[in-house]
Amino acid sequence: MLIQNPEPGFLETVGKAFEFEAFLPWHLWFLFALLMGILEMFTPGFVLACLGVGGLGAALADICGWHGLSAQLGVFAAVTFLSFFSLRPLLLRLLEPGAPDTNVEAMIGRSGRVVRGCPAGGVATAKVGNEEWRAQAASGGPLLEGDTVGVVRVEGNRLIVE
Repeated sequence: MLIQNPEPGFLETVGKAFEFEAFLPWHLWFLFALLMGILEMFTPGFVLACLGVGGLGAALADICGWHGLSAQLGVFAAVTFLSFFSLRPLLLRLLEPGAPDTNVEAMIGRSGRVVRGCPAGGVATAKVGNEEWRAQAASGGPLLEGDTVGVVRVEGNRLIVE
């Protein structure tokens, strides 16, 4: 005689949880977000991840009762836009914390030599690396030809030096 267990097993319970009569829109949005997350692993830049976050936003909109396609697309566009301009830069900064400064930011902290001096409050010419720049003393004092200076900050096309 075979004894039957009235309690369903774990696999039967999990199987029933995934039985859908039809896919709801939030299911499709969630699958879209999942696909974007998987594809993001193969691409740089976190663009597809932002699309995935937008898909999660649209899925949440459907769950909350915004069942119209235009409302879901609007939420998708808004969340994608916000994540592209807030989440993406944060993730890029976290991924490359030691990225070297470029352009003007790279000038700060470098040293140079005054080529043409100036009186107090005036603008001199300083050579930093192979480039000549307009330079002004941070203290407002004079800069003498031949002085060694360090760049404190950059204002427009002028170096503020000490």
